[in-house]
Amino acid sequence: MRINRSLARWVAIPAVCFITTCTPLLAQPPSLDVPASSLKNGLTKTDEDKIRQYVKYYIGIIRNAKNDKQLRNGRVGLVEGYRRYGDSTYFQYTCARISAEEGKAALKEFTDPARQINLAMAFSSMSQVSIQSVLEAMIVHENPAVRYFGWRGYYGIRRSVLAQDAQYTSKMFASIAKAARDEDSPPVFGQMLQVMDLTSSGAGVDAKTLTDAQARLVAILDKHWRKWCLQVRAGDDEMSAACGVGVRLLPKLAPGVIAKDKKNKAKLLQMTINMAMAAAQAYQVAEQRIALENQTAEAKLAAQRVLEANATLLVDCEAALNALAATNEKVITRALTGAGVPPPRWAQVQREVLDWADELKKEGVVAPPFPPPKPPTTAPATATAPATAPAAGN
Repeated sequence: MRINRSLARWVAIPAVCFITTCTPLLAQPPSLDVPASSLKNGLTKTDEDKIRQYVKYYIGIIRNAKNDKQLRNGRVGLVEGYRRYGDSTYFQYTCARISAEEGKAALKEFTDPARQINLAMAFSSMSQVSIQSVLEAMIVHENPAVRYFGWRGYYGIRRSVLAQDAQYTSKMFASIAKAARDEDSPPVFGQMLQVMDLTSSGAGVDAKTLTDAQARLVAILDKHWRKWCLQVRAGDDEMSAACGVGVRLLPKLAPGVIAKDKKNKAKLLQMTINMAMAAAQAYQVAEQRIALENQTAEAKLAAQRVLEANATLLVDCEAALNALAATNEKVITRALTGAGVPPPRWAQVQREVLDWADELKKEGVVAPPFPPPKPPTTAPATATAPATAPAAGN
């Protein structure tokens, strides 16, 4: 998993901040022994009671933790309990359901980020549709790290949700649409985009359901795409990284939307060209900013991050254009990395993006709608240095 600066800041929570509440715990974890007959044929009320006691016990470990080790013990206990009988769908479905029921109350109760995050990390590992209700609470939580792990959990069940009835699918699509509109954290946004990757139907999903889902997702992307382009164009390097996920999605979602209407191919190509120009203009400003004199090392580092993030995004855009147009051009990539490109490199990059748009006129593509950016005259007022990636995901 790529852990960027924001995510690192979220999960590197010092244990010295913990405020504990005293809830008595059993000296030993409750038994989670379930008879083989239940695992094969369905759980009894007694089996469910055992699972609930076990889940409550390890949520209690997180509630009362006084250090990182105890937090991890609680998190790992929940995950290992869920995985105890990995070959029994009856058990895992029920364990995830009970974890969701108990977890929603705990998420409301816990006020410090460390407890919230460890609980969220545990639930994100339970890949059963019965966990959906707590994931829904997680993706709207005030803590962005909890939202991140909520979408990470949704990624694990997205195809299973698609195989369910409208009760499950409507929630997922409504939540994706809301996050596309409102989410202001690039790492969370990027993780949400990964949930849109419905490249195969999975068990129990017919071709029409998959095609309809792909079309709905492209409509959500298209509605907000210009806003995201403008954020990339403004030099938000974390947004550039997140939008790379969106660009890579377009060819994967193409079969569904093009099957519905061949004109949608032009829409996907236009979205990709627009993002490519947004990235090319952010690349331009970053390259120009790096060349400015009298800058701090911190400011130059910030500009370098923008440059590199948008170079990666531009490569993603060209790969998407090739996939959508059934070509194999590498002109943007060569402009970015090739030897002998006359300075400034950004000028050649933008020429290649415009050449792509010109070549795709026959598909209905027009020139990107962004005017040339103003050259920078000073370095940014502030810049955030990268944080060290934590080991919280162990």
